[in-house]
Amino acid sequence: MPLSFNVLDLLLGVLLLGYLLHGFRRGFFNSLFSLAGFVAGAAAALWAAPAVSAQVQPEHRLGAVLVTVLLLLVVGQLLGGAVGRALSAVTDRMRLGPLNRVGGAVLEVAVAAFVLSLLASLVGQLGIPVISQQVASSAVLRTIDERTPESVRSAVTQAREAVDGATGIRELDALLFPAQEAPAESVDTPAFARAGESVVKVYGTAVQCSQQQTGSGFVTAPGQVVTNAHVVAGVDQPVVQTRDGRVHTAAVVHYDPAADLAVLSSPTLPLPALPLGQDPGAGDLVAFMGYPLGGPFTAEPATVQGSARAPMQGVDGGAAATTEIIQLAGNVQQGNSGGPLVAEDGSVVGVVFAKALEGEVGYALTLEELRAALGAAAVSPGAVVPGACAA
Repeated sequence: MPLSFNVLDLLLGVLLLGYLLHGFRRGFFNSLFSLAGFVAGAAAALWAAPAVSAQVQPEHRLGAVLVTVLLLLVVGQLLGGAVGRALSAVTDRMRLGPLNRVGGAVLEVAVAAFVLSLLASLVGQLGIPVISQQVASSAVLRTIDERTPESVRSAVTQAREAVDGATGIRELDALLFPAQEAPAESVDTPAFARAGESVVKVYGTAVQCSQQQTGSGFVTAPGQVVTNAHVVAGVDQPVVQTRDGRVHTAAVVHYDPAADLAVLSSPTLPLPALPLGQDPGAGDLVAFMGYPLGGPFTAEPATVQGSARAPMQGVDGGAAATTEIIQLAGNVQQGNSGGPLVAEDGSVVGVVFAKALEGEVGYALTLEELRAALGAAAVSPGAVVPGACAA
């Protein structure tokens, strides 16, 4: 697919070129200390940006977050550079020449690219449509993300959860059925591909608890998206992003913390609705679709192991209620929350909401729960407050 560049790409290109020249001039060892400060500033920004976003009014949120991020990056790099200069006398005596300069250029570009990508993702998921659109459609960021190992993305996601307190996907500690190995079958079929076009990323900032939240969702009617309640809990301005990077604002019109389902209204969303199918049976091959780790869209295979009624506590910490749950053999991850469980004919047969504490086991809500949520949204389609942050 040909790359299309936007304003953010131009800014990132200038920054990366600057780091390339800067690293070549300073050399590897001097750059190392400066970049250590840059990374430290980025780590501080990961903690500070959601907190600042929660403390300012929506109309000032973009400016406040950008100033905070840039200030921490500059301060961190200046401090690291001071350490590097103090130790430069030692490194200068090594006289590594051109190799040292090339190493500095490569090091600075590589680290800067990764950190800038991480920070752009952070700011892009604050629920500010104008900047979310730039981040989502950036060819530079997409290229960096494609070349970042999944293990690194997973580690970064876990670190962000630890820093900002995000709840992530729900985790259940009791298996309904003995765990099985996830299937290796391909889900690269026309029916699955068509269904995937109507799967969106859902994200925003839960102001009450100063944390970002991201998950998946799918279109059930024109301008209507279903996701998990824990994805939008406490989020006052949820954002819906399509696979081509287009960003649409949304409003929560149904919120059920007990069933862990929410329905969003996004009138400008142009995607077709996915049909609802039949309850899946044990052994059926299905695909769970979404945006694991907040990254690009994926469709992964899973085997239905069966369904059973089990006690499930509400996302608001309310009393547990007995709910029909589907257990899957599949590698469900953080970010898959709210995505559809899709049958081989392209119809929706469940909503992913949790994974097991260990192993490749996922869980989905049944069509009964989904139909109840859609029915409630049809009766009362006005905007509602999506509760407090998930417990």
